[in-house]
Amino acid sequence: MPAAAEAPFPSSATSLESHFSAAAGEALTLRPRLTESSPVLTGPSAADAGHLLAPGDHVSLDLRGNPNRHEELRVDSAGRLLVSDLPPVTASGRTLADVAAEIEGALTRQGYTTRSYLALATPEPLTVSIGGAVPRPGHLALPQGALLIDALAAAGGVSALGSLRAVTLQRAGQREVFDFVPGLLGLAPLPAAALAEGDIITVPPLGAVTGIAGAVRSPGLYELPPSGRATVRDVIRLAGGPLSGAAAADAGLERLQPAAGGGWKRSPANPQDTVSADDILFLRPSSGAEQNSVLLEGPVYNPGRRALGRTGTLADLLAHGEELRQNVWPFYGLVEHYDRSRLEKMLIAFSPRAVLAGQQDLPLGSGDRVRLFRPADFSALAPPTDAVPPTTVPEAAEIAPALDAAMIAALRGAAVTLQGAVNQPGLYPLARDIPLADLLAASGGTAERAVVALAEVRLPDVPVPPGLSQAPGFDAEPMLAATLALPVAPGAFVTIPQRRAEVTAAALTVSGAVLRPGRYDLLPGETLSSLIARAGGLAPEAYAYGAIFRRQSIARREQMTLDGATGEIARILALPEDGRDAPDPTARAALTRLLHEIATTRATGRMVVEADPEILRHSPELDLLLAPGDAIYYPRRAYGVTVMGEVQAPGEQQFRTGRTAGDYVELAGGTSAVADSGRTFVLRPNGEAAPASLSAWSNDNPPVPPGSAIVVPRDPRPFHWLEAAGSITALVSQIAFTAAALNSLSN
Repeated sequence: MPAAAEAPFPSSATSLESHFSAAAGEALTLRPRLTESSPVLTGPSAADAGHLLAPGDHVSLDLRGNPNRHEELRVDSAGRLLVSDLPPVTASGRTLADVAAEIEGALTRQGYTTRSYLALATPEPLTVSIGGAVPRPGHLALPQGALLIDALAAAGGVSALGSLRAVTLQRAGQREVFDFVPGLLGLAPLPAAALAEGDIITVPPLGAVTGIAGAVRSPGLYELPPSGRATVRDVIRLAGGPLSGAAAADAGLERLQPAAGGGWKRSPANPQDTVSADDILFLRPSSGAEQNSVLLEGPVYNPGRRALGRTGTLADLLAHGEELRQNVWPFYGLVEHYDRSRLEKMLIAFSPRAVLAGQQDLPLGSGDRVRLFRPADFSALAPPTDAVPPTTVPEAAEIAPALDAAMIAALRGAAVTLQGAVNQPGLYPLARDIPLADLLAASGGTAERAVVALAEVRLPDVPVPPGLSQAPGFDAEPMLAATLALPVAPGAFVTIPQRRAEVTAAALTVSGAVLRPGRYDLLPGETLSSLIARAGGLAPEAYAYGAIFRRQSIARREQMTLDGATGEIARILALPEDGRDAPDPTARAALTRLLHEIATTRATGRMVVEADPEILRHSPELDLLLAPGDAIYYPRRAYGVTVMGEVQAPGEQQFRTGRTAGDYVELAGGTSAVADSGRTFVLRPNGEAAPASLSAWSNDNPPVPPGSAIVVPRDPRPFHWLEAAGSITALVSQIAFTAAALNSLSN
């Protein structure tokens, strides 16, 4: 067994992986892993699969890879789908699978690497809650027919220290546990658990693990089954089996186990032996086995060693593209070859896309190491000081081995510096010249207002005047096609200029009682009063005091609060009913009701503003400067007061001058048994809230103008046993406030 000190540890290894890797003497990572970019999309449902498309059908198109986007499409009267960047696709009379295959093929012929998923559009999503060891706990809106694995991917996958062996699905008081490890390793079908409205999903912490190293196809750390019982043979099977040329199982197996006084003890092992948590198995290669194989690393579905006899060339090793994950960087890879005649290590660069096209296939030698890369790997390269580092995005299941100094030097030497109006500026290595269009497509595309026709492409130490590309004359919009065809060489600098923003298209919405409602472009310096003037002013029946102004950034913050609370409640509900910290049945029922209420609550993003044009004309300091996505709604004049929340008969009461909040609550039948009367508040038409007393003897009775809502919140006492009682109590109030705002919108 090699010495532990020489192990190349993964740069992103968890402490658990580092602990096992140090003992094994080689890099061991947790396998399998499930992230949001793992290829687990379910595709069309069984009902959709046989459906023949017809004019008027609405479909959802998801492209995963490059490009990576979502489109909502409709089959037009001519029976065609109009997909961005493609000629019209004939759809009428064909199945979803046929049309998806044609779209994918058309993109492939244009040089893209993507997978196409087409499904009939579903108008109403189902809502489920997920908690535990996932990156984004909370409630999820998923399409009808979604599976449990779709929910895991939508929540960002399973965290590095989360369990794939015991994912729990709770429905109507019943729990079922699912094991995803065999399915993700290709040893069994994936669990096909269909989700239903209100399901609660919990991912527990990682259970007991064992490691395996040496002459197996996928060395790593593997979580043991929930029973904790597994044999050595079972673990070898999880690791993909032994490499050809590995020592006989009964002669080449060793086991490392933690020693009582610290360190590790080594002993022989047999295939039928039972493994324990924290064991490390080692399958010794036979003499010459490592020399008669090649090592494949990076974003591939089955990393590890391959027998050289079956993989004589790079194209053979990459299985002609079937081995590659969707996030592979298509323009650079490395072969590490040891030249025995010169006793030195060589790094040979290649382009995976060129290899698969038959333009750069290379023979492989005994002991070669082939390394592929993901765009996220290039974050290890120091970005230029005038460029923004590339955005880090969640990658597929593997954790990349560390880059050694020689590889980093090779990557830097071949890297193109991409900067300016692009979505992911940074360093991108190339093995050979490629067109500018290919570089932009693979690196994430251009940003808004990019002027690609004026792209600057230059090599180091070759200055180019601003506004000119390397080939003179390509400096105008009509030359866009020629600019995209410009060759970009390794080491080049590429700058995409940006047009100054004068107008943000269709960014504002005006609705309700205005003369010209609709969507309006955002002009520089746009204010609320100027927008209303462009909309023709208010209609005679408009109720300016009741205007509802919404801003997207506020809605996002409200939704984050709701999502965080959902994850916390889902975690509490997942506790065993007989556990020491578990809620009692009454509290559990109350929490379940609260969870459903949060899941069906939509953040409004309402902001209290002065919206009366006459007041704004005399007080310009109150005139709000608008932002993209802002929306304002002017209701018609109201003649009622809404009573909602914990009252006997929620609804609208006729407005009468002089009536107090308590008067309107009495007209609604009074409060219910679970009301918190002391926290009643009045939501005025303009969005302001004021506390109100229901007592006839109190002086704390704010005016209740027409169009107001009186909210009687629920008593939060069922949740007082929680440490988070304060936050949940505040949340109950927020739900009531949000519900009142939604009620105003609907009226």
